[in-house]
Amino acid sequence: FPEKEVRQVMVPEVDIKAVDINWGKARIFRELAMSGHSRIPVYSGSLDNIVGVIYTKDILGVLNMGTLLIVQDIMRTPSFVPETAPVKTLLKNFSKGRQHLSIVVDEYGKVTGLITLEDVLEEITGDIFDEFDKEVLYQKEKDGSYIVPASEDVDRVNSKLSLSLPERPAESIGGLILEQLDYVPRKGESVELGGVVLEVHSADRQKITSVRVRIPEI
Repeated sequence: FPEKEVRQVMVPEVDIKAVDINWGKARIFRELAMSGHSRIPVYSGSLDNIVGVIYTKDILGVLNMGTLLIVQDIMRTPSFVPETAPVKTLLKNFSKGRQHLSIVVDEYGKVTGLITLEDVLEEITGDIFDEFDKEVLYQKEKDGSYIVPASEDVDRVNSKLSLSLPERPAESIGGLILEQLDYVPRKGESVELGGVVLEVHSADRQKITSVRVRIPEI
């Protein structure tokens, strides 16, 4: 843990849920509700121009009072952190401040991800739940296979399905496939590891989104 950098723990840019400040209030509130998160970044025009962070509890407060005029009324100033910063340093900063979400940037100022206090604490204590977290459910198919989100940690898949897939260097089940192929595969492509077949269940041009896990019959 002490040696890890922020970029090793962050939510990557491609997975960031965010809203555009130029959207109407109704759409912004709807997107926040659908995201399942307790806070969400706000950008202007593109994700590389983060202008604030909205917290669900702030919205509920002003809605109850009926005083919200514009989104800027409740938007908090964003916090930025270099992707090379030590995780232990960020934890200290989170502990001192009231805001527990930071936008991660590279040496050129480009947004590469975001990180929350929960992300940091999970590195120390294992998985904990955000206010709106839900247990990830695996969909069992009629043929006995399981559909798993590609972002699911390999160690969780191993634990839930009683497998022994390699957990390093790739951390996610989708990353495990990419590690074997060295390219973004299409739907239906697969790899086999120790008799377990990992098949791409769904994907887009940039990433795998879900994986079918086929477990060999004993």
